[in-house]
Amino acid sequence: MVGISLVAALGRQVDIGKRSYRFETKILPWDQTAAVLARLADPNRLVIETCVATSTRISEVTGLMIKHFDPAARIVRIEQHNWRMDIDTPKTEGSKRVLALGDLCDRYRDWIAKLDRRRWYRVRGRIQGSTFRW
Repeated sequence: MVGISLVAALGRQVDIGKRSYRFETKILPWDQTAAVLARLADPNRLVIETCVATSTRISEVTGLMIKHFDPAARIVRIEQHNWRMDIDTPKTEGSKRVLALGDLCDRYRDWIAKLDRRRWYRVRGRIQGSTFRW
């Protein structure tokens, strides 16, 4: 439990009690985490592994598009994020960055190859529907 206190208008500290949580906060051990990940299928597993491997925010990973992925260099560029179905620039200018994918690069390449290209269409020369469909 976390103690919460406020400073009153008179400068005195007022105790408002303990903060209660509805569910217990628990961090899974490595073996249980691996068991949870093993039950997931791509792209959900790929999203989680990308967040863990590269320390990106979930909103940045869900904002990725295929154009941000460079398989030759084995990198992904963070240039936007997805917040409540709104695509926008990252939180800070420093959040725009290039990340090495390492072993995940081959999995990205395989997943992109399996995408249904019929769902893509051209509008005024631009390919629409090119976002990762998490």
